[in-house]
Amino acid sequence: MCHSGASCALQLDHICVFRAPNGWPGKTAKIGEKQAIWWIHQFNCVFEIKRWFLHLGPDYLVEFPTGSGVRMHLGAVADAIAQRLISLLANDAQGHPPALVTNELFQNDPHWQGLLPFHEYFHGDNGTGLGASHQTGWTGLIAVLIQELGETDSLLQATAKK
Repeated sequence: MCHSGASCALQLDHICVFRAPNGWPGKTAKIGEKQAIWWIHQFNCVFEIKRWFLHLGPDYLVEFPTGSGVRMHLGAVADAIAQRLISLLANDAQGHPPALVTNELFQNDPHWQGLLPFHEYFHGDNGTGLGASHQTGWTGLIAVLIQELGETDSLLQATAKK
C-alpha cells in the first residue's frame, strides 16, 4: 500500500518504475510520456525484488522486460534493474555517461571531465540527470548497487566452480 492507503504498482519493464497514485503529495514524476527515474524508488525496488526472490526461489519466473517473452527468476530481474541504474552513470561508447548527455561542462571541460554530479532524478527516456545535483543524496546508493552486483557475480562464480 502507498500513501493514504491508495494502491500503487511496480511495473517491471525497461527500468522498474514507481507509479504513484493520483494525488501523491510533492513533485510529479511525469516527464513527457515516461516516468522520471527517482533513484530511491528504483533502489528500493531492486532490494524488494531480491527479498521476493529469497522467498519464492529460482523456480518462480517472470517475464522481463515486460512483453519481451524472456522469462527469468526475480534475482536476475533485480540484477538487471541494478545494472540499468548503474549504466546511467557509467560511460557509454563515446566516453560520457547518459546522465550527462546534455551537460557540456562535465563532458568537455578538462577541469570537470570525469566528475559525476549526483542528480536528484533522471529523465525516463534518455537518462539525463535532472533536478538538484549539488549533493549526493539517494543517487550515492549506486555504490551499494555496484557492491551487490559484485558480490552476486562472485557468488555465482564460486558456485559454478563446485
